[in-house]
Amino acid sequence: MTVDECESCSDLGVVVEIRSPDELSKAIRAIRSRLTDRSVEEITQRAHSPSGEFLDLSEAGPWPDYIEHYFRCMRCNRRFRFAVDTYHGGGGDWDGGIECY
Repeated sequence: MTVDECESCSDLGVVVEIRSPDELSKAIRAIRSRLTDRSVEEITQRAHSPSGEFLDLSEAGPWPDYIEHYFRCMRCNRRFRFAVDTYHGGGGDWDGGIECY
């Protein structure tokens, strides 16, 4: 099975830009849902996440200055990155297909 054929994460294999607080809230809610249904798991190493545990992030804020978390599909091991600069307003993205972590 290739990652494009994985039923658990094929819809996550895209880059989604986060450009507003509302988009950030929606992204946090969507990722939390995937963690809850156990289709993905967080694999962030503590040294890479200034924001602590992903599940501790509030959907409504306030948020830390920078958010960076990594996830993997529980079925095919595909890796994903979620990174947002909230302090400078530069936005961020969900990257649905990073090579490694």
